[in-house]
Amino acid sequence: KPRRWTQGNAAEGERLFGEVCATCHGGRGEGKEAPALNNKVFLDLATDTYLMKTIQNGRRGTNMAGFGAGSSVRRTLTDGEIASVVAFIRSWEGKK
Repeated sequence: KPRRWTQGNAAEGERLFGEVCATCHGGRGEGKEAPALNNKVFLDLATDTYLMKTIQNGRRGTNMAGFGAGSSVRRTLTDGEIASVVAFIRSWEGKK
């Protein structure tokens, strides 16, 4: 796949990001307990596949849990919802 391929709804992604991601990554992606996502180097290097898989599966050895599978402590996101979160994260490219 190309580096950029998701077709999510960035407005929906913003809502979902605020609901499930902002506690750790910060409301503007500035980073809190988790790494900053609103970071030019990160955004340049991270492919959409990397972002999708990370949100779906989490990151082993970190507190980043996967949102693609059911859990009693966090909501599950569909592939479409994850694509929308990625579209929202991509909206930060070129911005800070």
